[in-house]
Amino acid sequence: MLPLRRIRPPSTCFHRHYSSSPYGSFKKLRALPFVMTPQDAQKFMARWAAPLCGGENMFSSVFNFLPFVKYKMPVRFSPVYFPAWIINAEIEAGVTYQGSTKNATAIFKSNYLPGSSVPLLSAARLLPQGVDDREPPLFTEFLMEQHGLEVNCIPYSISPFSALEIAKSLSYSQATINADLKFSPSSVKPHIFSAYPILLPLYLAQYEMSYLNGHKSFLNIFIQAHSNGGMIMSENFLGKLDTPQLAAFESLKGLFSNTGWTDDTEVLEFGVADDSVQVASVSLSPQKDVTRALDAYLEQPLRDSQNIAKLAEFGEIENDDDPRIRELTRDEMEGIDKYLDISLEMMMSLSTASENQKVISISLGSTPKLEMANQAQATLKTKLDELEREKRDAKPGCHVRVSIWRTAHMPLRDCNSPQAVKLQAPTKANVSQTYANVQCQLGNSVQIANMHGKTIVPITGTVNERPALHPGGRPSVTAAKDAVETVVDMSPALPVMTKVVTDAGGVMRGSAETFVKAVLWPNSALYVVFARPDNTRPPTEAETDVFSASGGVVNDGVGSRKLGKVVATVAVLAERKERIESGDWVAVLLVVLENE
Repeated sequence: MLPLRRIRPPSTCFHRHYSSSPYGSFKKLRALPFVMTPQDAQKFMARWAAPLCGGENMFSSVFNFLPFVKYKMPVRFSPVYFPAWIINAEIEAGVTYQGSTKNATAIFKSNYLPGSSVPLLSAARLLPQGVDDREPPLFTEFLMEQHGLEVNCIPYSISPFSALEIAKSLSYSQATINADLKFSPSSVKPHIFSAYPILLPLYLAQYEMSYLNGHKSFLNIFIQAHSNGGMIMSENFLGKLDTPQLAAFESLKGLFSNTGWTDDTEVLEFGVADDSVQVASVSLSPQKDVTRALDAYLEQPLRDSQNIAKLAEFGEIENDDDPRIRELTRDEMEGIDKYLDISLEMMMSLSTASENQKVISISLGSTPKLEMANQAQATLKTKLDELEREKRDAKPGCHVRVSIWRTAHMPLRDCNSPQAVKLQAPTKANVSQTYANVQCQLGNSVQIANMHGKTIVPITGTVNERPALHPGGRPSVTAAKDAVETVVDMSPALPVMTKVVTDAGGVMRGSAETFVKAVLWPNSALYVVFARPDNTRPPTEAETDVFSASGGVVNDGVGSRKLGKVVATVAVLAERKERIESGDWVAVLLVVLENE
C-alpha cells in the first residue's frame, strides 16, 4: 500500500521497504530508469505545492531556479516503481450498429493499463509518450536503489487479461457505446493480444497543507521520473483551498496553460498526457466517428481508481509465464506493429471500397459504371487476398489460432453433423496443419476419427513434464451443447483442462464427468469434444507412463504406436503444485500419434 491520505493508510506505509523484489517471478519485466534526481523532483513539485499548501515559502518556490531561494519541502518523499502493461490487440465482437447486426473488429495499439489497483496512482495516465519506441532494460534488484534512495516497488495485482474478462461480464445495457452502437459482451474475442509488463518510475511526495483556521491536512503530489521533463500530477484538491491558496492557484494556473481537469477528476495533471486507450481503427464506417466514440467509452472508466479495483477482481497475476505476455523489445514491437499495420490497411481498403460503392450506387447504373465497379471489386479482392497472406505470415509465432466448430445449442445425443477441431500452427513455427474429425455417435459416445493417418489424443501434463495421464471418459451432454463456432488465439498450446479423480483402485485419471475442458483464454470455457469412445481403447493410465515430450512407444490395444510430432507444448498445473493430486485441474497436451 502507498500512503495516500484519501484512503487513510497507516502512517508507516510511506516508508515501507521491500527486503527483496516483489517481481521475482517476472522474467520479462522491463523498467524505465530514474533519470530525474530527487532534488530536481522536489524543486519541480514545490512550484505547485507551495502556493497550494500555504505556510512558509508560499510564493518563493515559483522562483526555485535561483540557487539562493528556498523551496517548500515535502514531509514525506519516496521514489516509486509503478507496475503497468502496454497492450496491443485486435479484438472482434458482435455489434448492433445503426440498427443492423454484424461482426466488427477494433485495433488497439500501445494502450496503457495499470498493473496495480492502488488508489490515486492507478487512476493516473502514467505512460510516457513514445515509451514503446524504446527498449528499456530488464528489471533487476539493482534498480531498487536510485540516487541513494530505496525504491518503493508496488507489486502487480492486475492481470492484463482482466480487461477482456470484464468486457465479457458486462450486461447488454452496459455494453452501449452510444445511441448507434452496442456490442454483445459474450462475443468479445481477441484475434491477437500481446501484453508488455513495464515499471514506470515516479517520485511521490506528501505536503502539509495549512489553513487559516489553524487546521492542517496533507496533499499528495507525484512526478514522472523517466526524464527531466516528467509531468507533475496530484490528487484533486479543488474545493478545499482557503481564499489565499485559491488566489495563488488561479494566478499560477494562468502561467501554466497546459493544465486541464474537472472538479470530479480524481487525478489532476499539470500538463498534457496521452489517453490510456488508443484505438487505431474500427471496421465500421465512418471510422473516425466510431473510433472516437469507442475511445471515449473505454477511456473514462480508467480515470477512476474504483473502476481499476474491479479489474483486480477478475484474476490475479503471479508471473509472466503466459506466452501472450511479451518482453518490451524492438523486435517484439516491430513484429506486432507489422501485423496490426496490415490489419489497418485491410480496414482502410474495405472502408474506401464501401464509400466508393455508395457513390456508384447513387447512379441507376449505366453499363460503363457497372463495369468499373466490377473491376474495382476484383482489384479489391486481389489486394485483400494478398494482405491476408501477409497478415498470416506476419502473425507473431507465439500465437496459435484454434477454430472450434459445434452445432449451436444442440444436445450431443441429438447431433448428427460432424464436429471438428482444427489446430493451425503459425507459419513461422513451420509446423504442418493437423486435422481431427470428432463424429457424434449414438449413446453420447464420441469417436476419434483418423484423418491423414494421424489421430489427435488429449494427454494431461505436469509442471515438471513428467509422464502424463489420459483423461478418458465420455462427454457431458450439458457441457458440450453450448459450444458454438469461435476463433481464439492460443500461445503456444491449446490449453485443455481436466479434473483428476481417484478411482476405486487408487489410480488417478481424468474425470469422466468433467471430461475435457477447453479454456478459451482468458478463462471463458467451451468444451472440445474429445473423449474415450465406447468402441475403441486409447492408452490407459499405465501405458501412458511411457509418454514424454520427446516421444515414446505405446500399445493401445489396436497396434503399436509411437508419439509423433508434438503440435502443442505442455502447459502447467493450474494450482502450480509440485505433484498431481486428486481434485487438481491439470493441463492437457494435444499430440499426434502415428502408426509405427
